[in-house]
Amino acid sequence: MGVVSPDGALITDAEQLKGKILIVAKGTTADTFFTENYPEVNLLKFDQYSDAYGALLDGRGEAFPTDNTEVLAWAIENKGFTVGIESLGNLDTIAPAVQKGNTELKNWLNDEIKELAGEEFFHADYTETLAPVYGEAANPENIVVEGGIAE
Repeated sequence: MGVVSPDGALITDAEQLKGKILIVAKGTTADTFFTENYPEVNLLKFDQYSDAYGALLDGRGEAFPTDNTEVLAWAIENKGFTVGIESLGNLDTIAPAVQKGNTELKNWLNDEIKELAGEEFFHADYTETLAPVYGEAANPENIVVEGGIAE
């Protein structure tokens, strides 16, 4: 999870949010994380991401946390905003999944991921597809996982 905020009041540590308003999307990892770990942060909750980003743009809150890849891209498109916290909370990954019980496909997928990791495929793919978008705004080590195994 990453946290985006205005350049003029950049949030670089979750402790800075105590007593302030944090914009979150209802029912998300960010909502749960801040509710459980930072009860002194005032959450302004929205059903839609577009409404949450709108609230950030018009200053109804100090910052907005969501998937780090999403806030990084949003900050690039919205001048005057920066991701001051690029990684917060438990490291969660977006990965392929197979239906429970489909051992053959799971084993094939795990073997493919291991083989591709040996070629550093995922870093190469990041360099080719995402680096031109994120530029210096992102550290690939906070986004790319090489050699994970589907469980």
